[in-house]
Amino acid sequence: MVVAWKAQNVSAAVAPAFEAAVVRLINTTADYAATDSVRRFGTGEEAFDETTFPKIYSLAQCTPDMAATACRSCLEDIVGRMVSGNLIGRMGGRVLGVRCNLWFEVYPFFSGRSLLQLPGPSPSPAPPVTAAGGMLDILFFSFSFIYHLPDIFLCAKCVFFDNL
Repeated sequence: MVVAWKAQNVSAAVAPAFEAAVVRLINTTADYAATDSVRRFGTGEEAFDETTFPKIYSLAQCTPDMAATACRSCLEDIVGRMVSGNLIGRMGGRVLGVRCNLWFEVYPFFSGRSLLQLPGPSPSPAPPVTAAGGMLDILFFSFSFIYHLPDIFLCAKCVFFDNL
């Protein structure tokens, strides 16, 4: 198996929500790929945050000769590696196996429309703060500027180059 990930982490402010969105997206994409009896392939996108990462993208694939249960099991193993390994909290990552692979990024890295479009996480309302018996409205702003150069994947010898 080949494991590659982005050097950049998401900010601590959005990390829990981003990680939950990634896990939801890669699991849903893996389910879709496993149930595609012809190609064992799926792509997905999930709305996330208008200012930080508007969308998260994913791709899951098994060899077409695999049964649905074998494909899902293979992808489930990869999801487990992503969640327990170095990929959660990263802006992108991929695990390439012999019979299956899974990939997520914060930019579209495949051609064509995503086969799955997931809505973004519902915003969590901030708890009201009281002072001197009254209610105060609190408004938080977070501004983040992201500069991203696309990844280049060369597989002559399966070497990954990030941000060239």
